[in-house]
Amino acid sequence: MRSVYLFVLLLTACLASCDVDTSSSPATKKSDDTKWLYSESEDRMTSKKNFLAENTCKDWIYSGTDHSWPVLAIQKTENGNNVTLSTGTFSEANSAAFYSGENGIFIRMRFDKERPIKFQCSRPADGTTNVIFIDRAKKVIAKLKKAKKLLIEATLVSNPILKDRRSRKSSLVITRAEHKTEIMEFNTAGLKWNH
Repeated sequence: MRSVYLFVLLLTACLASCDVDTSSSPATKKSDDTKWLYSESEDRMTSKKNFLAENTCKDWIYSGTDHSWPVLAIQKTENGNNVTLSTGTFSEANSAAFYSGENGIFIRMRFDKERPIKFQCSRPADGTTNVIFIDRAKKVIAKLKKAKKLLIEATLVSNPILKDRRSRKSSLVITRAEHKTEIMEFNTAGLKWNH
């Protein structure tokens, strides 16, 4: 199911970044007073509706060879709610990866002026490194509904890609990866999530 979610997230983000007017589409809604973008789709196998809310970070982050805007997303599927954070780029080769230490992946979230809360995260089943699932989705969503601003602190690894020094036929070498702690700010006011 996480692979399906990842596909929906990437497809939605791709459509949002294209210069296409989707405002006439009944499945996508964005009000002027919020930074949340809402969409819904139907699971073709079960005919059940899936719901998605996305919020793009205020500032870009440098992700090795590219600049990207992190995306916070909430998805409702038949398996429940998921909250994800992505580094915002489609090509994993050009995006920052979330650092996974000996004990896993951890981020800190600060809702408005509250104290930061540490959350454990997990990767999608396909091993994608630029998307994480934030544990305790129910708690995160409850806090997002009340908060106007969210800060997320995450350690990223830039340049986690293989580069070819000479030609496509030569051996590949791993470039030097750099760890960097980023603080991402999201305007979260106005979240409407009743799923």
